[in-house]
Amino acid sequence: MTRTKALMVLFAAAALVPASAAGAPPTIVREDIDETFVDETLSAECGVKATVHLTGHSITRMREGGGVLNVITVNLTGTITSEFGSFKVKDVGSDSTRITPDGQVIVSIRGQLPFFFKGVLKFDGTTEEWLNEPNLAAGERQIERACAALNPEG
Repeated sequence: MTRTKALMVLFAAAALVPASAAGAPPTIVREDIDETFVDETLSAECGVKATVHLTGHSITRMREGGGVLNVITVNLTGTITSEFGSFKVKDVGSDSTRITPDGQVIVSIRGQLPFFFKGVLKFDGTTEEWLNEPNLAAGERQIERACAALNPEG
């Protein structure tokens, strides 16, 4: 499961949690990941077919009730290849969903999300409004470096 898919789990779980189940022990699921796919967005950005091989694992801790509902820790290594070269990325960090005492759903993504940001991104899980401004420049620079490695002619 990619980190994007993991975030969808966070949103779905946050919407379905009954408040009556507070205090229950968490459910913990570890998933080993070994996936290969073509990244269409990066392929278009770099002008070459960018194939990603993603390996590592994610650990999901889910509980019902108020407070922290989910924590997903991710440790993934991606090797992106084209006919001209390769580029490595790491997707590491933790994603959490919590409900504040007033009922607001807050999603926090911490760590390094390849081609997007480094640091912390927090947003309202209901409205998807960003609650802070993460370091997006890091993702832009990483795209430039990846494209230089994957398509030195372009």
